Amino acid sequence: IVIGNDIDYNINGLNLNFTDNSDLSSIYPNSGIVVKNGSNLTIEEAHLSSVSECSNTWEGIELWSESGSMATVTIENTTIINAKVAVSNISKYAYNNELAMKGGLVNLNNSTIINSKIGVNIIEVLGQPTSHNIVGNTFLNSDNIISPTYINLNGVKYISVKENMFNGSETVATASRGTAIHAVNSNLNMMITKPNNQDFSFNNTYNHLYIGGNLENSTKSFLNMKVYNAFFSNVEKCININGQYNGEIALNEFNVSAGASVDHAFGIKTRGENNLLITENVFFGEASINNYGMISESNTVGEGLIKLNSFEGEFVNAINFIGTNSFEEVSCNNFNIQGQYDWFIYKNENGELGELNVNKELNINQFSDSNNVVFNLKNHYENQVFHYKDAYQFMPQTVGTSIALENMQIEVIKEEFCYNNNNNYHSVIEEVLSTDESEIGDNISIYPNPSNGMINISNKAESNIDRVLIMTIEGKVIETISWNQQQSIDLTSYSAGTYVVGLQLGDSVKTERVVIL
Repeated sequence: IVIGNDIDYNINGLNLNFTDNSDLSSIYPNSGIVVKNGSNLTIEEAHLSSVSECSNTWEGIELWSESGSMATVTIENTTIINAKVAVSNISKYAYNNELAMKGGLVNLNNSTIINSKIGVNIIEVLGQPTSHNIVGNTFLNSDNIISPTYINLNGVKYISVKENMFNGSETVATASRGTAIHAVNSNLNMMITKPNNQDFSFNNTYNHLYIGGNLENSTKSFLNMKVYNAFFSNVEKCININGQYNGEIALNEFNVSAGASVDHAFGIKTRGENNLLITENVFFGEASINNYGMISESNTVGEGLIKLNSFEGEFVNAINFIGTNSFEEVSCNNFNIQGQYDWFIYKNENGELGELNVNKELNINQFSDSNNVVFNLKNHYENQVFHYKDAYQFMPQTVGTSIALENMQIEVIKEEFCYNNNNNYHSVIEEVLSTDESEIGDNISIYPNPSNGMINISNKAESNIDRVLIMTIEGKVIETISWNQQQSIDLTSYSAGTYVVGLQLGDSVKTERVVIL
């Protein structure tokens, strides 16, 4: 089907089956749909597939924009099966032969792409101010296509990729399951309006893939990217970033499987300079074989943040810092892993010594039980001094009794800090005016700890406790309880985990972490 210049054309409710033997000239694909300059194609409630008797795939939909206004395709509630490239915003002939051609505009919504080597191909060789939308779709590989790419981007300035599901094949080897999103020199927005904590929903979902998002920037300028509310399951390399990027990776869940080789499995890997806010993510290790929560390699910008993340399950290491890395903050993270190290600072591939620099030195983190890791913090060379500011009476915290270090010293400075204004986290500082640990530390105790949720409060000096604050370990106040000289607090309705109990006495406060089993 060839739609000529400047035509509006609709395909609504049709089943179209394509052969692979078109007799058009060589500049056209062997089969499929071509939309030429200035034309607008709308496809709704349709089913596009190859003829069942043909063993080869058909070519899919192409947009041609040689000159003048560009072509546009809008696809809604449609199924596309067995297309080599389901939707391409540029002529494959023009691209393969390096002909000058602008790309067209793609809007793909609430549709299903099945068994394509490339699902959506958007290449902006000459570039134009175009905003593409890929929203609410399902990408499937049920026919064992080897190493497919569901969305391929090159030079794209504006695109939204939201609320899609990417499903690879479970029956092929992990390294052949393909990539959900491959973005080269492209800005990428993968977020919806940020939900509150009670209305958490996943944006894009990634299942049974080799790579979730692979972002590469070879330009000399910083590109923009945002990844919010994504869910990764059985993905070996969830987000791989190489090059200069600004942006946020927030509120995602990474279930990191075992790595198939020394090439590693990971939740997030960044290489090169970037200014990323990596916050409020959950990293869960499924097996400590070649897997890591995060890997940061040679990022010396010093403006990025790793904050308010949780690392759980089985990892080799929760975070690897390779080479020299600098951040504005590495703070308010929770580590509760079984493996080797919470943090491992290591030399790069050129043998240059590893070094971690944190500008603000506001580094309140809770580390794993030292019985479950070889060392909480390990540096590969001796006498590294890590400047650490803690919160209130918290020394660098661990769910166990001590922090295990190798080749590292910790210099502690007390600081009241562990909140995030941008994400509506509340600091205890907002609740009280000061902390006077010496005045009240010997007179009040909280026990048993751990407990089943019923905790007792011993007030030997009969101090006037104004109220009890129940907080997350990040400092968010989740319940305020008036004090009426009761001896116990009932937290049995809370989920198992670690919380902070704060007892306010006028302008002073006593805080203690409690574990509910």
